[in-house]
Amino acid sequence: MLVSFNGFQMVELFKNFIKMEKTLIVVVIIFIIIGCKANSVIIDNNNVHVNTIDITYEIVKIDSINGIYIIYALQNKEYYKILSRKTNTTNNCQKIEVDKYYYFSLQSLFNEGEVNGIEISREVLPHVNAVSYYGTTFSIEPDSITNIYKSVNLSGLCLIK
Repeated sequence: MLVSFNGFQMVELFKNFIKMEKTLIVVVIIFIIIGCKANSVIIDNNNVHVNTIDITYEIVKIDSINGIYIIYALQNKEYYKILSRKTNTTNNCQKIEVDKYYYFSLQSLFNEGEVNGIEISREVLPHVNAVSYYGTTFSIEPDSITNIYKSVNLSGLCLIK
């Protein structure tokens, strides 16, 4: 069976094909966006190399869970979540307090590098929203805290000099 089309019919078929192709592309993009937002990736801090940020911060809140201190700090109207393992400190130490300012040497637990050959960063993988720190999972707070840190010069709530 031989089917023939005139020029007008070919143009109409081509237009319909383009419309279907555009619709398919839009549907695929929607599924990709929904899929990325639904997934959360946890980075295990034991496999991550970190970069250091050295600045003075105001302590606004101190909380704890599962042997980890969660220190909320403020610097230039930006909030930071700093994690520190609880330790037994009986020696002379400068214990941090709420509403005071301290110098911290922060390292992001969201690495700008690779884990098992895969590039990991908040820019490359924006759906990465949590880290595992000594077995406890800590999430970012997208409206206010977009990164999680540890401090090289902090042991428990004591500053290391």
